[in-house]
Amino acid sequence: MNPNLSLPSLTSQIERVIATSPNAGEFLGKYRSKDVTETVKEIVVKWASEGRDSRTFVRETLVTEENLEAVLRMMAVGVGKDVFDVKIRVNEKKKSEEEGKVAEEKKKVDDRKKVVERKRVEVEERKKAGEKTRVEGKQKLAEKKQEPVVEEKKKPAEKKKPTDEKEVAERAKK
Repeated sequence: MNPNLSLPSLTSQIERVIATSPNAGEFLGKYRSKDVTETVKEIVVKWASEGRDSRTFVRETLVTEENLEAVLRMMAVGVGKDVFDVKIRVNEKKKSEEEGKVAEEKKKVDDRKKVVERKRVEVEERKKAGEKTRVEGKQKLAEKKQEPVVEEKKKPAEKKKPTDEKEVAERAKK
């Protein structure tokens, strides 16, 4: 690796390898949505322990822009023994689809509100003009017919079974 690389150029190289290499493909990845993209979340170098004192040398290092040149130079000395551990972030474009659905639902609700408001205004205008609304007309027809109100008959209350001797005696007297 070229020690003069910048972190963005290193991440873009890794992302290209992930996208094109058959070794980096995931199981059943060919059935995955095309809207999904993978980006590098973080890069960690796992250092080989050969030739290094494990008490003083760290096992792994998080790669940043500040330490990238030193890390790449140390990896060049290790001649392929050190390994990049790359964590990937999966970016899905479902958010924009969900936002579109939410916007459609809001539009439908707004349209419904407009229709209801329009009908309310029409009813008020009819009332001002002296026209009868459909509801008022039905009410007056019902008043003219003077249909008798049918009430439901109540069922007689069930008699309680006497529990005390006093209650039994009282019921017997009746």
